[in-house]
Amino acid sequence: MGKRTFYAKAIYMADNNFDIVFVHHEKYFEQAMADCALLGAAPDLLAALENMVAWNGKRGGDDDALLPADQQDEEVAQAMQAIAKAKGEKV
Repeated sequence: MGKRTFYAKAIYMADNNFDIVFVHHEKYFEQAMADCALLGAAPDLLAALENMVAWNGKRGGDDDALLPADQQDEEVAQAMQAIAKAKGEKV
């Protein structure tokens, strides 16, 4: 077998820990770094999206509860579906 080179970089994650990413081929290194950055930002992105839906979603009923996605404007409905997907819920 030939010599294998691995590329590694420490990534600062949202939970104040570091993860190290190993990529076999330099060709995929930049994409792996972008994927890691997205994963690290995911908790903050989810929280921001939940806040956006809470503030901009349509409400109704006696308890002023958030209406279901099918009764929301398109953008809020998409955000609600993305939140459900991120939480592993049925979309």
